[in-house]
Amino acid sequence: MRFRRFLAVPVVAGLLLTGCTKPEDKGESNTVPLPASEVNTRDRGELQPGGEVRLATESFGAFNPMSADANDSLDSFRRAVLPSFFRYDDRGVATPNTAYLESATETSTNPTVVTLKFNPRAAWGDGQPISANDMIATWQACNGRTSGFRCGSDLRFNQISEVKAGASQQEVQLTFNRAYPDWRAVFDKVSVLRAESVRDPNTFNNWTGFRKEWTSGPFQVDQYDQANRVLITSPSSLWWGEKPLLDRLTIKEVPRENQARAYTNQEIDVLDLGTSRELYQAARTVPDHQVRRAGSTNWRQLVLNTGSAGPVNEPEVRRAIQLTLNRSQIGSQAYPDLDFNAAPLNNRIFLTGQEGYADNVERLELARNLDTARKTLDDAGWSQSNGTRSKDGRPLQVKLVKIRGVAASEAEATAIADQLKQVGFDVQVSEIGLTEFDNGSVLSGGQFDLITMGGQGSRNPIAGLSDRFGSGAEQNYSRLENPEIDQLLEQITNEPALPRRQELANQLDSKLWETLPTIPLYQQPQLVGTSIRLANLGAQGLATVAWENVGYLK
Repeated sequence: MRFRRFLAVPVVAGLLLTGCTKPEDKGESNTVPLPASEVNTRDRGELQPGGEVRLATESFGAFNPMSADANDSLDSFRRAVLPSFFRYDDRGVATPNTAYLESATETSTNPTVVTLKFNPRAAWGDGQPISANDMIATWQACNGRTSGFRCGSDLRFNQISEVKAGASQQEVQLTFNRAYPDWRAVFDKVSVLRAESVRDPNTFNNWTGFRKEWTSGPFQVDQYDQANRVLITSPSSLWWGEKPLLDRLTIKEVPRENQARAYTNQEIDVLDLGTSRELYQAARTVPDHQVRRAGSTNWRQLVLNTGSAGPVNEPEVRRAIQLTLNRSQIGSQAYPDLDFNAAPLNNRIFLTGQEGYADNVERLELARNLDTARKTLDDAGWSQSNGTRSKDGRPLQVKLVKIRGVAASEAEATAIADQLKQVGFDVQVSEIGLTEFDNGSVLSGGQFDLITMGGQGSRNPIAGLSDRFGSGAEQNYSRLENPEIDQLLEQITNEPALPRRQELANQLDSKLWETLPTIPLYQQPQLVGTSIRLANLGAQGLATVAWENVGYLK
């Protein structure tokens, strides 16, 4: 879709300050972010062999992780029983998982060509080695060229034009359609499956469990109790890596409304609390357990409709909004019962602590300052009288949309409205139903001046930026079109070197701080209840779990 063009005028970052700012009118309520992960990190030598970890899921969904019906919340568990080519630390940095890969070498950048050399010991559950034929079959199932395979929409195998064996079956060469510097992301959800398990649509679409010969990992599936919806695994007798510390890893299907009771009764050992007040309060009552917290990959943002007929289409007005908002306070008010003291997120592309993250608010000297916000409006001709501002007979009125029944959205709207009124905005809060938000009609129709919504970070944050910020892009809900932004997006797309891509991504974010199509607010918390003695598992953030190293303190 194409949006009307509104070119944003760059605003000088270093605005002059007036001398009457009160301490509470400057800066954020809190600037200390949550840790990137909290998992009670311990060396294997500090842990005792044995014990069980019991997990819960709302639904198993399809067992085939490539299926459109697969439950994404099981991705972490699947790393215990299926191959994973890369491991990620809490900064989102990928390193080859040497249990499966001897090397992963990029031999060409345009188009991207990658050669993977398998660890010759890497094998399936019946002892057969993982081979190039398995990689070819995995790619063929979901590269979009064959009908009948019910593949998930988030798979990226369609980015690969050819997969072929190398010098032997322990080497495979992948050629991408074009320059694809984010090629590791292809293997984030699924690395490789047994060729036999995806050989045809009927087999692919109808996994009834994890057949032993289709699995590979530190744990093997011993039993799937379909009646009670429980999957039981134990250390694999064929595993060639470090022996798992646990005796058993179990996952059971528990409806969300029953998970608090299951956890407080100590029927499960780990519970993802999400941002549920009820689950959080219940988790705090369990003896010898704790809540581990980290910055989640979910974050909140304020979208500003630059195509609005109202004053928010003026860059100076958007700048005043940004300078006014206490984003820490907004986040803390959105989740008042989670002991959560939000910190502002100062980058739209990278999460706090992620490789490539730069605090571009601090660097550009754009921190919250109400006097600077007022001066910005004064200089733009918005004069204040009796508490509100106007220009040429028009009130400084903005329509702020909240989602009815979504507590975070309602609390954010209240906080934002209260804060903007301090500098003379007339904020009209309206509400929509969740259905109207989910179907995109409000966003795509531009039926708002301001609206808060979620953002999703990832281990590959630079991919897909054109969809969010490119002129006319469908996810560019702000309707901002800017040639400099489009040029940066093009440079990022064609740049193969990661350090340079990160540099360009931060140049893009800096430009977005000047033009303000969106304002990142805060990262939501990731809250996970666990036993105090459990180590190397919890609020993972961007990090993956090494299941063989999960265990209990001596």
